[in-house]
Amino acid sequence: MDKGYGILIVSVTIFVLCFVGTASATNWSVDGSGGADFTGIQDAINNATDGDTIIVHPGVYHENVVVNKSVTLKGIGHPVVDTKGSGSAITLTADGTTLEGFTATNSGSSWQDKDAGIKVTSNNNTIKGNNASNNWIGIRLDDSSNNNKITGNNVSNNNYGGINLWGSNNNNTITDNNVCNNGYVGISLWDSSNNKIYFNNFINNNNNVKCYYESTINIWNSPFEITYTRDFHAIKYFPNLLKKQHKSHPFANSTIHNKSWSN
Repeated sequence: MDKGYGILIVSVTIFVLCFVGTASATNWSVDGSGGADFTGIQDAINNATDGDTIIVHPGVYHENVVVNKSVTLKGIGHPVVDTKGSGSAITLTADGTTLEGFTATNSGSSWQDKDAGIKVTSNNNTIKGNNASNNWIGIRLDDSSNNNKITGNNVSNNNYGGINLWGSNNNNTITDNNVCNNGYVGISLWDSSNNKIYFNNFINNNNNVKCYYESTINIWNSPFEITYTRDFHAIKYFPNLLKKQHKSHPFANSTIHNKSWSN
């Protein structure tokens, strides 16, 4: 066979395979009222493949959702996942998933089962724009969950804690979250290091931050330089873990209470 012809065949084959792989991703829809591909979130996940997107319409879904595939799970109008007090509302067990726009509520309160509104036992996930409220723990990273991004979530009124990293969870980024009215602690770290935690709001938590068991070398300052104008002068600074609250006075933060952290 001519060498140039063989190279051409190989190149075309690779191109076709890449195109098929890209084109195979599917968008699925979930609506508990009907009229979509599925009426249950777990049914959609079970039928999806890695790379698919699952759109969930508004409603209340009484499920214990387990995301065991690398999919994007996106809520419209913050659909509610309510466990009725048993288990975790949403658990991410697959790497590389995106969870966006859900309300996770009413989890169980089992220490043994590690119940939470949103529980993560995997890596490289994005959790953004969700509400995790009225659970035992709002968002929990467990079992060496690394390189996850938790941003722009409202984590409030959870009985024990807001955002908890339990057991060697490293290199995660936790930023721009509202952590409010959580029973014992807003954010806690257990034996977890090299995490970036900054620009969060802490409001009326019994304790805002707690670190236990060699949770060292965590970064509590923003890596991004912020520029603002004050008295007609541009000023640059690197904000700490507290989110700026008032444009008139960027260093003010009237919502921080019971400040407590050890890093």
